[in-house]
Amino acid sequence: TWEDMVATYEQALYWMVACLSTVGLTAIQPTSVATRLFTTVVMIASVYLNLYVLSAGLAPVLRTEALQEKLEQKKNRLASVLAFYKVPWPLQKQVFTIYPNILEASMHDMQEVSELPEYLQEQIYTHMKLSLLATVPLLKSAPRACAATIATKMA
Repeated sequence: TWEDMVATYEQALYWMVACLSTVGLTAIQPTSVATRLFTTVVMIASVYLNLYVLSAGLAPVLRTEALQEKLEQKKNRLASVLAFYKVPWPLQKQVFTIYPNILEASMHDMQEVSELPEYLQEQIYTHMKLSLLATVPLLKSAPRACAATIATKMA
């Protein structure tokens, strides 16, 4: 009869969802049609919730891995440049001791600044360049206007 066929499909749907979701296999054993359908809906919702939580938790990790990969690529390119120009090993060692920290800091700084309006970005980049120029011994005693001019011309 029609009712038997519907009941069979309803039970099959319940057991299919229970087996695929691994949520209600032994803990929940509904006996009526209404409770089986409700349990099926709850199991499907729990699967979606689990997927959402896992994807929200994994997204930052995956983004961090992408940043790490980008850092590694930059380090490899720098190593190639240093090798091409035959930079002495002690100097290369100094560069690679300092470079990862600078790279990591600058990537995070640039990411934050890139979300601002362009006119603010330009001003902030100028100040960032000024702070870098202040570490150059030749420019430490240079007038602020001179350093600002150099900073605006830097790429």
